[in-house]
Amino acid sequence: MEQDNKLAKLLDGALSEAEKREMESDPDYALYERIKRCTADLAVAERENDDDALLTQILRSPKINEDNVRSLRRYTWWRAAAAVLVCILAGLGYIWSGDTSFAAGASANVQLQLPDASAVDLRQGSTLRYNSVSWTWQRVVDLTGEAYFDVKKGSVFTVQTSLGTVRVLGTRFDVRNRDGHFEVNCYHGKVEVAHEGKKMLIHAGESLQVENKHWSRAALFLNEPTWKRGQLIFQSATLQAVLQELASSYDLQLNNKVVAVDKQFTGALPVDDQETAIGIIEKAFAISISKVADNRYEVSAQ
Repeated sequence: MEQDNKLAKLLDGALSEAEKREMESDPDYALYERIKRCTADLAVAERENDDDALLTQILRSPKINEDNVRSLRRYTWWRAAAAVLVCILAGLGYIWSGDTSFAAGASANVQLQLPDASAVDLRQGSTLRYNSVSWTWQRVVDLTGEAYFDVKKGSVFTVQTSLGTVRVLGTRFDVRNRDGHFEVNCYHGKVEVAHEGKKMLIHAGESLQVENKHWSRAALFLNEPTWKRGQLIFQSATLQAVLQELASSYDLQLNNKVVAVDKQFTGALPVDDQETAIGIIEKAFAISISKVADNRYEVSAQ
């Protein structure tokens, strides 16, 4: 306690000569002197309230390195950007994880149901894909080949293909996207077809075909695609159109050596009897379809 009183007197400058000599002999005296000087500096700083003194203190203060500040800001910005990027990638990964695909083999159609209870008949040799995660806010399917849709009413339902897009709210329709041929048949309601910036609305009982940028609308007298019933029905179809259907239905490779055939075909072909279908085509167009290898045939004139 006595030592504390002497330290207080030292700081206040109230030590007697005897007390001062006694403290100078203390091993910690040098420390006491440093404390006294620091205390005196603080006292002076407290008394310096005028503007000039304040300015002097600011000028004497350590300078902040502006480069370091900018570097810190850049570092903070990059950290924020990286955090946002991680969130975006995580979100995309979550969406991608919901991708669902269906494929119909070469010998049978596939019936499936979408998350909203819409029904799809996927024709043989076709594929369909959708995302079960994003389906809650957008009903979108990607189609390659052909499919018949019975769509439940709700938000816009979109079928995307490599050749065009079909948008509906709730209806029954068929979309074909094969070998550069894009066709939409509407059996109930109405659908909007978009292709290369152009749009067209078709109603129930109408068919729309897009070939080589040419749009053609025709009447449709059927209630559903004939391939669903095991038949392919043609009306004034060219040889090329019939051969394309034959190849798609039976997963065949056809090498057509017939230069030109003026005849057209109106009739039906079975989708479950390849030899019968080939025989009908040969007779209708007076041609020969010969097998050269597994699933490979050559078309020539008789």
